[in-house]
Amino acid sequence: MADPIVLLRLPGHGGDIKGEGNRGEKAFLKIYKLFFELRRAHSREDEQRREDRDEQQTAAPQGPIVLPPPPPVDYGVFMQGLLQTMQTQAHTLAALQAQLEAQAPTLVPQEHGHGGPSIMERFKRMAPPSFKGESQPLLAKSWMREIEKTFRAIRCAEEDKVRVDV
Repeated sequence: MADPIVLLRLPGHGGDIKGEGNRGEKAFLKIYKLFFELRRAHSREDEQRREDRDEQQTAAPQGPIVLPPPPPVDYGVFMQGLLQTMQTQAHTLAALQAQLEAQAPTLVPQEHGHGGPSIMERFKRMAPPSFKGESQPLLAKSWMREIEKTFRAIRCAEEDKVRVDV
């Protein structure tokens, strides 16, 4: 006797599966179980993806970002560091100034014919302002500052400057 032909409908499948007798039924049940196991696995994966997406969305900050307060500052330590930096700069500046003074040639009064123009010629080339004999002290002081700038520019030694005491 031949096995009866079994026609089964899968719910939500939209098609029929035919099998012969017990063998067909067993094959169908295996396929059916695998189908639903895969469907459950996909459903769990989809659910996990939704949960992950929901967690990411809730983790995203809503509104302005609030930063934690800065750590406390020990102003004593800060001031010590600042003082030490300033002292280091002062020592470096003094060393550089001493080095510059050591490298600079000593200024000796030069007369015309001794390797360059005289101090008076260099002074005149700078076109210093002339003093008009004003009696206002501020104008006199301003003129003195300009003359001192000119002396520094031509590197005039102190002994070459003429002082007039009235």
